[in-house]
Amino acid sequence: MPFPSRLKLLFRASRPTYWTTTLIFYLIGLLQAGSYPQSVPEIMLAVAFSAPLCLIVMGGSDIHDYESDIKNPRKGQSWLDGRSVEKVDHAFVLQACKVATISVILLAIPASVQIPQTMAYVLIALGASWAYTTPPIRLKGRPFLDSICAGTLYWSIWASGFCLRDGEGSTSLQGSNPSVWIFFFCAGLQTFTAVLDQKADSAADIRTIATACGERMAAFLSTITL
Repeated sequence: MPFPSRLKLLFRASRPTYWTTTLIFYLIGLLQAGSYPQSVPEIMLAVAFSAPLCLIVMGGSDIHDYESDIKNPRKGQSWLDGRSVEKVDHAFVLQACKVATISVILLAIPASVQIPQTMAYVLIALGASWAYTTPPIRLKGRPFLDSICAGTLYWSIWASGFCLRDGEGSTSLQGSNPSVWIFFFCAGLQTFTAVLDQKADSAADIRTIATACGERMAAFLSTITL
């Protein structure tokens, strides 16, 4: 495959419309801590939480959700919901996800030198990303754990921004009400997307909270957490 085609494939797999979604939680953390990206380490971490992290999460999902994606009407030509990655491209995209993981860690080093616990939250985010999408763990296929993992992923992104405030993050984070809200909101949002994909996931024999509990119960749980 020519290089421009490979680049286009990775660009599509990372879902450009979601780049700002992961980034927003990092920015919310900074803003709630009374700051905003102004130093080079903070900007580098912002870059890490955009395209590279999205490639890991979305690209990994596209690979391991292939059987359900080809039956899912939402996975068409839309840049928002993505398109299924052909099997012939799976190995390349998976390798790119590994490179993106290293890139996120490298981009986070300057911020972790400034505030050491930042790296811990970044590693939690990366661990949750791989655990959510990739076998043998693949929590996306384990009802309830899928929502907990999604909540943990976005909470750790938020915490990475929040803890950058003058080295006081670890203390103030423990009693932070926004911390709890972020977790439950993202867990509920994941449950809601599982409801949207319930029919396609059922057809592909993929277990999610929506296929295990039914659309109505999953929608109810999503409403409670949101």
